[in-house]
Amino acid sequence: MKASCIVAILLIVTACDVPNNPTHAGASGSTEIQLQDGRNCWDNQCMRYNARNGSFSISGHESVGAPAGSIQSGGYISVSAFQQTFINANRAASSGGKDR
Repeated sequence: MKASCIVAILLIVTACDVPNNPTHAGASGSTEIQLQDGRNCWDNQCMRYNARNGSFSISGHESVGAPAGSIQSGGYISVSAFQQTFINANRAASSGGKDR
C-alpha cells in the first residue's frame, strides 16, 4: 500500500511543469520571453535574473551575462538567447570557485 502511494505521488510531482514567463511576438514574429527581476523560466529551464546588472544565475554557479544585444527594450529576450544563456549559466564556475 505504501509503495503504491509513493509511486502515485512521484508521478504527480514529475508531471508538474514549471510555469513559463509571459511572452509576446517580437518584430520578426518570433517568441520573446518577458524577463522579471528574480526567477525566470522557459520550457522547465529556470534561472535568476538580476535586472540591475543584467546577469543570470543558477543556484551554486557564478552569474553570467546574456549574449550581447539579446535583451530587448521592455525587458524581453528571444527563446534562443534564453536557452543559450541557460546553457552558459550551467557551465559557469561554481560559487565556491571551482569549475564543475
